[in-house]
Amino acid sequence: MPKGFLLTLEELGAIYDYSCLDKYRLKVILEKRTNDKTIVLLRKIQDFKTNQQIVHVNNYEFSWINKIKSFMNVENDKINTRIIIVAEGDFECGLLGLVNCLRIEPGGEMIRSVFIQDGYAPAFSLQESLYMRQLQLDLPINVIRSGIWGSYRHFPLPILEPKFVESAYISRMVRGDLSTLCWIQSRIFFNDNEENLVRVVYASINFKDVMIASGRLTIESTDRNNNSLIGMEFAGFTKTGQRVMGLCSAG
Repeated sequence: MPKGFLLTLEELGAIYDYSCLDKYRLKVILEKRTNDKTIVLLRKIQDFKTNQQIVHVNNYEFSWINKIKSFMNVENDKINTRIIIVAEGDFECGLLGLVNCLRIEPGGEMIRSVFIQDGYAPAFSLQESLYMRQLQLDLPINVIRSGIWGSYRHFPLPILEPKFVESAYISRMVRGDLSTLCWIQSRIFFNDNEENLVRVVYASINFKDVMIASGRLTIESTDRNNNSLIGMEFAGFTKTGQRVMGLCSAG
């Protein structure tokens, strides 16, 4: 399989002579260690494609967009053509998202990328052995950082589970979407010795709260330093058990 990979499971701590990989034109892409094993991912080195188009991208001017469009629109030999998108000198470039989108477009199988996040790496060139050897692996995303080649992957975050906290406030996760109202843990920590500490039992929702939650009242017109913007009126008990109510500017 010319586009396949070879995954091996090795004994942890064992010493292997990886020079034999050259005989089969294999190169180590990834090496991970568990408690008792070493996982090695290898791939066969690919021949250089006859037609390679280089496009340098950045966040400051966008003439490169038309270059990518023109290269992808041409009836190229998709097997022997590679469009190499290069980002260097900008560690926060949006190259990864761009490549992920381009690869699902017609002709996206030609897209390859090099993301240089190493200030000491040489300028990109196909004549530079550092980049030539890596591109021979024919991987879609190639990131170099601190002299080491790797990649980035997007993983979904686990679903947040509700839990009991000492203090919380209500907010909407999406501006104007009332269905996203939820309780969020507050960063405020209370001192039990505080004389005016009130345990809130009820908090009303009035017209201003509805305007903020629905997005009709902007944050700029309220206290921007306060994370809790919804809720002005409250009722509860003091430390001595006295019933009280109060008003606050926000949350």
